[in-house]
Amino acid sequence: MYYQEVIKAIITLLILAALSIETMIRIILIDHHDSFTYNLAALFTKRDHVQLEVIPYEQANIEKIAEYDKIIFSPGPGLPSEYPLMHQVLSIYGSHKPILGVCLGHQSIGEYYGARITNLNDVHHGRRKELHILKRDDVMYRGISSPTSVGVYHSWIVDDYNFPSCLNITALSEDGIIMSISHKEYDVRSVQFHPESFLSTEGERMINNWIEG
Repeated sequence: MYYQEVIKAIITLLILAALSIETMIRIILIDHHDSFTYNLAALFTKRDHVQLEVIPYEQANIEKIAEYDKIIFSPGPGLPSEYPLMHQVLSIYGSHKPILGVCLGHQSIGEYYGARITNLNDVHHGRRKELHILKRDDVMYRGISSPTSVGVYHSWIVDDYNFPSCLNITALSEDGIIMSISHKEYDVRSVQFHPESFLSTEGERMINNWIEG
């Protein structure tokens, strides 16, 4: 009788382990050599069912990205045009994999789908801004208050002039700057602000929302 109970317990553990493996979410974070990348990564590693890999931009293999469930474009210096891999990823995977862009990644996504990026007159570095959510049904904003505080570190923005019809503007700052966008058909979205910043009071919850999809 004792051995039967032990065998049952082992079988139960094996089933639970198998279920855990099946539900593991594999995410690739393409790092554009930004100081915030590992702060962003830390938000994902808190989740037991998430397997996150941070890959430097130069080492990212376009074919191997197919092995991951979700894709993140990190923040980074410079302009999207300096990192053409992001557009290649959108071209190949944008229609069938969830993709999230942060700051530089946000600008790259906007530009790929036809938006214009514009240089601001002054650098918005380490500023707290009010985020006003326009699309309450966007997956990232489930249960998020509006307005909420977010941290921004940028000098370029996605412009709303001649904004492409395939994209939604999902949130704005108090001064009217686009803070997030999403594709109307694909599971592609991006944020201008840094959810990993201590200035973003609900950033971790936004990331959790995106993970759970």
